[in-house]
This record gives sequence, C-alpha cells and structure tokens, in this order.
Amino acid sequence: MKVSINWLAEITGKHRATVKKHLAHLVPDKDGKYDSRTALQLLYVGDSGPTHSEALRRLAITREKVEREKQIKLAVENAENAKMLIRAETVAALWEGSFIAIRERILGSHLSRKEQEDILWQLVALQDEPLHVHGRKVLWEQFKAGGLADHGEVSEVESATH
Repeated sequence: MKVSINWLAEITGKHRATVKKHLAHLVPDKDGKYDSRTALQLLYVGDSGPTHSEALRRLAITREKVEREKQIKLAVENAENAKMLIRAETVAALWEGSFIAIRERILGSHLSRKEQEDILWQLVALQDEPLHVHGRKVLWEQFKAGGLADHGEVSEVESATH
C-alpha cells in the first residue's frame, strides 16, 4: 500500500517533521507516496532494527509466550478453584507447627539429653534444607535402620548442614 507523509503522521501519532526525517533516505514514487511496510518499519524500528520478517517472527514468539503464560495462569486458577492446590504459606505454617510439636514431644520424652539433642539436630537439618537436598532414599534408609537419631555418629543428614 502506498501512503503519504501526512497519512503516516496521522496514523502513527508522530509529528509530520519526525516522519519526514525518518523517511529522508527513501525515494517516494511519482505521486510522493511511500511503501507503507518500509515506511512503518523505519518509523518504529529504524534502519538498524530487524527486518519485517524478523519483526514478525519476534512478534509470533512473543504471542506464543503470552498465550502459554495465560494457559498456565488459567490452569493455576482452575486448580485453586477446585481446591487442588495448597498455598505455600499454609504448607510452611503446617511444616513449622509440625516441627514445634515434634520438638516438644522429644523434649518431654524419657530419652537421654544426648539422644534428644541428636534427634533435634536431625530435625534442624531437615528444617534448614529442602528435602530434595538430603534425598528421600537416604532419609528413609536412616529411618528403617533405627530412626533418624544416630546416637553420636554424624549422619548424611547432619553432615549436610555442618
């Protein structure tokens, strides 16, 4: 489509002098009009910017990204509405409450002070580091071998934080 400087100024909202300056090196046709695609590219991305096809490619990538983000947001909203998700704050509060309850139970037990401290060190290690750092298999093996208290030996869980 062939367009004039006045049309470009009106459609882009740029001052006529600005449009004329950006198109200075283009040669208009015999009617004084310019190719709209080339003129708009010069106005919005300049000479050194991407080509029209590159701009379209980038636009398509951006649109796909925006669409994926919308789909993820919708999936999370649907899961929240279906009560399939638990807020991180809720999980953290339950986790902390569990540690406090377990700590109180250990301190109130008939275990020796050394055994209590060993178990509490293990719990501190669990609380300070994400479970995936320790590895579920390691924790499970320690539990099956006699619980998480190692009675003085440094375990993989304890050594992970020291």
